[in-house]
Amino acid sequence: FPSHDTSHYGRQKFIASTGGKARSHIYHPAKQEAARLFETCKPANGWMSIAQAIDEIDEKLYEFIKAQRIPLKQAALPETLRRWTRKDTELRSALEKTSSTEARTRIGTLK
Repeated sequence: FPSHDTSHYGRQKFIASTGGKARSHIYHPAKQEAARLFETCKPANGWMSIAQAIDEIDEKLYEFIKAQRIPLKQAALPETLRRWTRKDTELRSALEKTSSTEARTRIGTLK
């Protein structure tokens, strides 16, 4: 890269990184609440699937999101939760801990 491109690229990357950190900060309470709900709402034998867990906590989590004024649309919530369980280690571990033995075996690493 020519030097002026690199500095421009560096600046853009910094701006994008800053935006990403800000978004992460905004959504952090929702992720913590999702982890709490995975634990408090789990069936006696644990979650049989990611879909079951998401379906079960969806409404309660959205109430929290609305109350906290977190900018997340209800329609996007199931897919957002799936992405978070793939990318957020804290949330993934909460889901793994509360999954049934059968689901953990079937899902493996919850990919």
